[in-house]
Amino acid sequence: MILKSLLLQPKRLLVFLFVASVLFFLAQCYALIAQWNSRDQALTPVYTGMTQDAMPLSSQHLFGEAEPAPSLSKQSIILRGVFISKRPKYSSAILQVAGKTEKRYHIGESVTEDTKLITIARDHVVIETQGHQEIIPLQMAK
Repeated sequence: MILKSLLLQPKRLLVFLFVASVLFFLAQCYALIAQWNSRDQALTPVYTGMTQDAMPLSSQHLFGEAEPAPSLSKQSIILRGVFISKRPKYSSAILQVAGKTEKRYHIGESVTEDTKLITIARDHVVIETQGHQEIIPLQMAK
């Protein structure tokens, strides 16, 4: 009977739906608050052993472990100039190795027997020697 009268009068139907949705929303809020209060009262740990899942987020490596930062090179290699391209494979660096004549190197080329050019930037290059990365800063003319 009530349902029939609601269907025949659209205004009453809209009011009924509005009141029903407000009551549903309030019931959901009440349930959420009750759940929140019960959780605050039961904060005892379930287990004491730390596993990978229970470790704090700060100690987990969410995005992988960072590689160690390159250190300043102690080799006798001097960076004399760089040519930077939008495409890294076309970038090059002019290096002077052990006082010899300056030579142009591209990324991936061997500078010495055990040293390879890894990265070229505007003010430095990164070389790799036996798996260890080192930075060579650009030497400005004096």
